[in-house]
Amino acid sequence: MFLSTPTIDELKKFELSVLIDMLVQQTNIYTKLLAKEGISLESNACLETIANIQCAIELKKNSNGASNNFTYSKNRTPYR
Repeated sequence: MFLSTPTIDELKKFELSVLIDMLVQQTNIYTKLLAKEGISLESNACLETIANIQCAIELKKNSNGASNNFTYSKNRTPYR
């Protein structure tokens, strides 16, 4: 089953702890996909989900005290 990638706005609704758990889960899935099938549509969608989760985490962290100067870039390389 292939689901659509959650948007940053959808992800921002979750608590920070949930986002971190999601990031761990998606990273595990991505690692397994790369090992099994290499770069594919599914692994690219997973990577986009990881990037969106990372962005939502950064937005949450920045909104909890610091001014929000974070700008999302679709071409941003996820943390590794």
